[in-house]
Formats: sequence, structure tokens, C-alpha cells
Amino acid sequence: MRARPLSYHELHVWAFQLKVMLAAGVPLVIALRSIARSEMVVMAGVCSQLAQKLSEGHSLSGAMRSQEGVFSPFVVNLVLVGEQSGKLIAVLDRISSRSARRDKMRRAVLGAIAYPAVLAGVSVAMSLCMAIFMFPRLLPFLTGLGVPLPWPTRALMWFTENLSPLLLAFTIVAAYSGRVLASGTSGWATRLRSWVMYYAPVIGSLNVDRIYADTLDDLCLLVEADCDLVKGLKTLRVDWPEFGDRINACVERVTTGTPFSDAAHASGLFPDRFALQVRTAEETGKLAPIFRLLSDSLHETVTLKAEQIVQLMEPAILTGMGIVTGFVVVAIFMPLYGMATAAL
Repeated sequence: MRARPLSYHELHVWAFQLKVMLAAGVPLVIALRSIARSEMVVMAGVCSQLAQKLSEGHSLSGAMRSQEGVFSPFVVNLVLVGEQSGKLIAVLDRISSRSARRDKMRRAVLGAIAYPAVLAGVSVAMSLCMAIFMFPRLLPFLTGLGVPLPWPTRALMWFTENLSPLLLAFTIVAAYSGRVLASGTSGWATRLRSWVMYYAPVIGSLNVDRIYADTLDDLCLLVEADCDLVKGLKTLRVDWPEFGDRINACVERVTTGTPFSDAAHASGLFPDRFALQVRTAEETGKLAPIFRLLSDSLHETVTLKAEQIVQLMEPAILTGMGIVTGFVVVAIFMPLYGMATAAL
């Protein structure tokens, strides 16, 4: 059975524990077998297989590469550079820090989204409860009043009578659309997903800044590990196809003798506002520190944007809940008001 990719948290724990054991003088195979006794089932199985491969004469990077899909090509390349340069412990420390930072950011975003998601679920549940259970029980009384029913009441009646077909149709459409978007087999689905993820006004800018931040962070690690910049660029993997084309364009320019800062600016590898900083860093030989500073700045921007989006979602959800609930209440009480007015 093929193991799933290690999560950022699992990769952080794996790299950190392996770094500590190697720094203490524990042989690599014994260290991996020790980590294989971890309570994290997936990580334990991966470490057991890595130890087996090392016992057969493979290098650590070669053993990691044999575990298809478990480690990203970028992480494998970093380990390979660490083995070749004799800085494996330092590389593992950087992998651990990188994974911990990205895991922290992912948890922060998920934690911020959790409350609005629960609030939206409660709002939908309350509205459906009023429409499905409360309104049908009052409906015979309302229709027997002998007064014309206002349009909100008639609309709510139509909705409750057709609720099951509407929910079934919505579920089918949502499931089909989600499957097509996830598979990416359709051209329109791929274009739509790409637009939503990278070109939409709010989500798009957030994801683009995240990709820029991750790329700068990865390049910082590569430079600090004494990895060849062109080789490092080739190992970068991103979900945005257009950004992959930018990486390839930057590699082509660098291999033809163009300075990295000019190639990165011309290919759109970094935002235009960072061109001067990258050019100055290349001239002074301080690319890694500048990459780290720019990456931290963008990560902070992404976090702030995510928090602002969540803060805007809460009042929007409350407003929507108020509108739906108010509509149901008005639809129920308007006939009663009409009856009282007619009696007077």
C-alpha cells in the first residue's frame, strides 16, 4: 500500500528528531529505527522502510526518493545537498523549521476559518429547521384563516413543498462540479479552478502572495545549503501552472548568462516591488538573508489578509442569517396580521 505524503507537522517531527539523534552521534539507521517506534503511524512506517533501504546500501536521499509521493522533490534535493556537502544536520534543521512554520500558518488559517464555518452551519440548520418543521405545522392554520396569503408566505410554502427536489438537485450539481474541479480533466474546470485560486479578487491575491512567500523561503534554504541555484529552481514545485512556467523561464535566462536578479524580475518570479532588494542582495552576496526577510514579510501579509477575510465573513454570515430568519418570521406572521386587520 502506497503511503500518503507526510504532513507539515509529521515532516517537522521527523526532521527534528533525526537532527537531534544525528547531532548526538546516533548512527543514521539506528536513528530511523528509533523514530519508527513513534506513535505517528504513517511516519513510523516511512522510517521503517527508510531504515530498510539504508541497510541495503542506499543513501538517505535515495531511500527518500524511493518512497514515491511521501517526500517532495524539494525536500529530497535538500537532503541530497546536505549529504554531498556534509551538512546533513544543518539541512535537517532547516527542513524542520520550514515545515514547522508552514504547519503553524496552516493551523492559524484553519483556526480562523473554524468559527465562521460553525456559525454558517448553525445558521443554515436553524433556517432549515424553521422551514421544514415549524412552518408546515402552522401551514394548515394559516390556510384556514380565510384571508389572502401574502407573497412571502406563498414563497415559503413553495419552498417547503419543493424542498426535497431542490436539495437533491443542488447536491447532484455540487457533487458533479466538485468532482470535475478536483479531477481537472475538463478544460473549463481547470480554467475555472485556476481563476478562482489565482486570479479572483480576494482569494487569488492571497494564494499568489502565499506562493511568492513559499518560493522565497525555499530559495533561502537552497542558498543556505550551498545548493546550485539553477538546480534548486528546477526542484521547486508549485500548484500554479503559470508560476511553473515563470520558474522555467527564469532558469533559461540564468543558464544563458543573465544575472539571477534580472532573470527573476523579467520572468515574474517575484513581485516587482522586490526587484531592487534582490538585485542589491545578489551584488552583496546576501541572497539568503534577503530571501528570508522577504518571505517573512509575505507570510505576515498572507496571515493578516486571512484574518481580515475571516473578520468580514462573520458579519456577512450574521446578516445572511438575520435576513433568512426574518423572512421566515415575516412569512408566518403576515397572515396573522392580515387577519387581525380584517377583524378590526
